[in-house]
Amino acid sequence: MNSVKHLPGFGWAYVGLAMSLAALGRDAEVPQQMQKVRQLTPSLTLPAVEDFWRHAFRKPGAAERLITLTRRVFGA
Repeated sequence: MNSVKHLPGFGWAYVGLAMSLAALGRDAEVPQQMQKVRQLTPSLTLPAVEDFWRHAFRKPGAAERLITLTRRVFGA
């Protein structure tokens, strides 16, 4: 994922990578990426990411697929 390559210190890049891996069914690779998220951005929580998706995609239901995937990578 280019964002990880170009912004290796940006925790959100690893959230995106983890979500992409999960969407591709590569769940075994997700924990390593989420560990990196927790190292780089320990304050980044599942509720914060869910709130971001709801704000970014205001149309009802538009954020739900992302939220479902987010919950999967955060282990909820």
